[in-house]
Amino acid sequence: MFLPVSLTLLSIVIPARDEAGCIASTIQHLHLELSLKQLPHQIVVVDDGSTDAIWPILTNLSVSLPELKPLQNTGLYGFGRAIIFGNDASDARGELPDRCRCAPCYRPTWGRTGGV
Repeated sequence: MFLPVSLTLLSIVIPARDEAGCIASTIQHLHLELSLKQLPHQIVVVDDGSTDAIWPILTNLSVSLPELKPLQNTGLYGFGRAIIFGNDASDARGELPDRCRCAPCYRPTWGRTGGV
């Protein structure tokens, strides 16, 4: 028999480089979906050497979204390095750490019937 286990915290680490055009909506949609499912979470976004305005966007968004933990990778850049940096440098303490790539072509309707 399967007994449901209570999740205390889901940590999601998102490496992002030059994604100023989509990072806010990506974080907001992710936070909304997790909140609707009543999943306790933190979203750790690692600015991985961006040359655009992603850092001010992240810091401004974190004021109104306490679940967001923005970090700046100050070492070597790269997807895997940003994941490690996010796990090591933050309080990514969730039981089920996960990662995702911030895609500039993200569409909130992907995966839903009838829309692209």
